[in-house]
Amino acid sequence: MVAFMTRLAAPLPNTACRVLEPACADGRFLDAFRQTYGAQHRLVGVEVNPKAALPPIPAYGEES
Repeated sequence: MVAFMTRLAAPLPNTACRVLEPACADGRFLDAFRQTYGAQHRLVGVEVNPKAALPPIPAYGEES
C-alpha cells in the first residue's frame, strides 16, 4: 500500500515539493517518499492520536 501511494504522489521532475502526511503514526509514507524521490523535499507528518504516534523513523527526528 505504501509503495502504491508513494507512486501516486510522485513529484514533478526537478521540482522540490512539500508533502503532508496526516495520521502519520511512524511516518512510513514519508520514509518511502524520501527513499524514492530524495531528500530535497519538505516532509511533514502530523499525528493527533497519542496511541498511534510512534517514535519517528530516525531520519525524521529533530536534528541536533
